[in-house]
Amino acid sequence: MLTQQTVEKMHGMKLSAMAEAFEQQLGSGAHATLSFEERVGLLIDCEWTAREQRTLTRRLRAATPRYTAASLENVDFTHPRGLHRQQVQIVHYFRLEREQ
Repeated sequence: MLTQQTVEKMHGMKLSAMAEAFEQQLGSGAHATLSFEERVGLLIDCEWTAREQRTLTRRLRAATPRYTAASLENVDFTHPRGLHRQQVQIVHYFRLEREQ
């Protein structure tokens, strides 16, 4: 009964990954030989990794490019911003050479 309350409190504190890792540790006998510090360290590592993964996923989702169809072929050189077709083509050529 105490174990279930502990898991519920972990979820209440938004430590869901730690709660899942705790339940997995209880279910497997492989963690029984570990010391208290090692087991707590594993729980904290699981929570830390899950949070870092969620942060990365959120940042990647927010970092989607605004112009998905943007390419050098779609550049409007008639707009007065000082871009010259030949200069852009040379830069593009050297970039392609460097990538190969």
